Amino acid sequence: MYQRKTPKKYYCTVDFALDIFGGKWKPRLLCILGHSKALRYGELKTAMEDISDAALLPVLDTISDWAVQHSNADIYSGQHFHQVHFGAFEQHN
Repeated sequence: MYQRKTPKKYYCTVDFALDIFGGKWKPRLLCILGHSKALRYGELKTAMEDISDAALLPVLDTISDWAVQHSNADIYSGQHFHQVHFGAFEQHN
């Protein structure tokens, strides 16, 4: 996968939004994912209708890479539950 050597400069919020949501399939895919529960690959492909595997896989890869890079690592280490939800359980005991 191509990686920039220098960070990309954004001159306005539209540049940033187009970098994230740009492309032919990404906006439609995000819309479907935003309006539904968790979908399996086949269900997602059926909802997208005219997309091929060769087009869907790179879009899913791009979105998942972006999500992992911008997520909180505490969610994966189990600290998220302790920080966010543990206080509610302490109050009930």
